[in-house]
Amino acid sequence: MSEAESQEVQSSSVPEKSELARISEKYVASFLKVAKENEFQVHYDELTKSADRLFQDIPTPAPHVITPDPQNPIEVLFSLLVNEVNFKAAIQQNPEVEFEIYQKSWDNYSHLFNLLLSFESLKIELPPNWVWNVLDEFVSQLQNFHLSRSKYPADATCWNILTAFNFLNDFVGRSEIKAIEGEESDQGGQNNIFRVLGIFSLIEQSRLHCILGDYYSALQIPVDLTQKKYFFRSSINSRISLAYHLAFSYLMLRRYSDAIRVLINIVNEISRIELKPNQRDPPISAAKKDNIWKLISIAWVLHPHNFHRFDESIRAKIKEKFGSDYSRMQEWDQTAFEETFSSCCPKFISINGDSQLALRHQLQLFMIEVHQQRLIPTIRSYLKLYSSISIAKLAQYVAEKFPKDIRDDPAQLEETCRMMLLCAKHKTNSLSWTEGSPISGSLTSETEFYIKDEILYVVDSRPPRKFEDYYIQTRKKLEEAVRKTTQ
Repeated sequence: MSEAESQEVQSSSVPEKSELARISEKYVASFLKVAKENEFQVHYDELTKSADRLFQDIPTPAPHVITPDPQNPIEVLFSLLVNEVNFKAAIQQNPEVEFEIYQKSWDNYSHLFNLLLSFESLKIELPPNWVWNVLDEFVSQLQNFHLSRSKYPADATCWNILTAFNFLNDFVGRSEIKAIEGEESDQGGQNNIFRVLGIFSLIEQSRLHCILGDYYSALQIPVDLTQKKYFFRSSINSRISLAYHLAFSYLMLRRYSDAIRVLINIVNEISRIELKPNQRDPPISAAKKDNIWKLISIAWVLHPHNFHRFDESIRAKIKEKFGSDYSRMQEWDQTAFEETFSSCCPKFISINGDSQLALRHQLQLFMIEVHQQRLIPTIRSYLKLYSSISIAKLAQYVAEKFPKDIRDDPAQLEETCRMMLLCAKHKTNSLSWTEGSPISGSLTSETEFYIKDEILYVVDSRPPRKFEDYYIQTRKKLEEAVRKTTQ
């Protein structure tokens, strides 16, 4: 920082140049000492807080603050990691980020990733939460850059999407992720940096594919990352990100039961962590939790088949948080679907830079699907009532759903009813995950039926009803009531 610039920083909340330089140099020097000893037991939270405090009103750290030995790659690596934290603080605290800052941040990430990939082996340990935040911030800055792409030079070469994918792919290759899949022991506590980078890179790849609208590729993760061997408690946000983007991709591919399964699992995991909090647990964004609940409500309206399988508290939570919107969607209110989808979908980006066009396109695709399924609840209700029914009789029951010109023509009404049944047959058949990669699955049907001699026959494929869950829940409520009355 120059002397002229230092004179401008006179606020009591921000150290002057001399104090800032003295504190920063002492702080960074202590960590560089740790880096020289190859014992990277650093405290990420402390570093982040220091960056937020020291660089609150200063875009980036002064170059002289961090002066590693260029012949020592470990020192260089750590200096790049410190710069990454500082660029993150500068960008998050300044809504109108200058292009120069984005360019410098991209250069820092490129240098950092290339340096990591250049090591044959790296005997250092970084907190998983730090590794996750580096990769997550990398993709977040790429996303934000493309959301505001029109503000920056058209010939800019930084934050190239293909280059970002290449970095993530290289980390996955170095991680030997398939070797981890073959191990039966729990590897969640092992803190090998390439292994952690590989796991988190897969999650960020899925996120990138999702925000680009390529949902099929978002699910093409080679392993099941929901297994405990891939878990790091200190990086719960990585699992939230994975669950959210997998579930959204499932939703857009009409795999509603898989979307519900993934979301309910992460909701239960968040609840367990919040019941027994740990000082090392990172904060969980309330907005992310709301988006998860909104996705659950959409998926359940479109696929209420397995609604009874889940805990009553889950259903009560949806009605408590989104009772009005949930009821409107159950009545097939198009506006409610649009509002809920727009408020919980990811921030889509486009290669051509028009992010608003990308959002409108994805919303249009979703609303086309909602419109095509508008009559399925009616068909579903009659299929639950009858084991067999004639097409003519069913057509009379659903006639009010069609325009007057169709209702007045019996032949056209029956033909339209057959088309509606064919649509229901198609829409209620989908893949359901069993094991392996998220993209895999076996074909399942919500309701089986067939038509023979103008008669529709319903095949009862529902599993036998289990009463033990109801008994357990009722007993818990009784015990709670008794406990309250005896207090």
